[in-house]
Amino acid sequence: MSDSQDDFSEVNNSDQVTSDLDREFISIRDDVLIDDAAHRRARVSSLRQQAEYTASLRRFLRDLGETHSAITIHSISGHTYHGVIDILSDRVIRMRNDNLLVWIRVAALSVVQLAPSEKTNPHTVPLHEKHTNKSTLDLTTVLTDLAETHPKIIVHSLGESAPCRGYLRAFGDDVLTLTDEEGSATAYLNLHAITEIELIA
Repeated sequence: MSDSQDDFSEVNNSDQVTSDLDREFISIRDDVLIDDAAHRRARVSSLRQQAEYTASLRRFLRDLGETHSAITIHSISGHTYHGVIDILSDRVIRMRNDNLLVWIRVAALSVVQLAPSEKTNPHTVPLHEKHTNKSTLDLTTVLTDLAETHPKIIVHSLGESAPCRGYLRAFGDDVLTLTDEEGSATAYLNLHAITEIELIA
């Protein structure tokens, strides 16, 4: 074999090796790209699902209120209530049954459970727009209205050792004053620490 033929053979062999390496590289690259794309899709799906769960509590509460569903609510102050939601805003709900009327901050809700006969998937409950002007209702507004009639209430606060009972006598910018039947002040409460207010019949 001549030198030129040997050189030609070496060139062909080199081209073949390079071609094989290129194909292997392309295959590996494609696998990496596919895996990366799948990972990105899974990540996006996870974030969307997380956002849905985060945003669905108020929607779920709204549906429960509109359908008058019997529920149990556990608050972060450690109390449990049974009844239905009859007033709902972005910041506060009012829950009632035959013996209860309580206002609870939405931020103070720990667990919301449906009664066994009402169990459903919150993401399959049809969402309805609530035609109300109560979307900005908060605990300050509730207390302002209640203070006009001086009702007897039970106030629960975050980290409390025991609830405070008395008559709602006065309400300021950030303090709530409770009194006894004679009108003597019994407690001054920090508005920002209050989680629930029960009305005593």
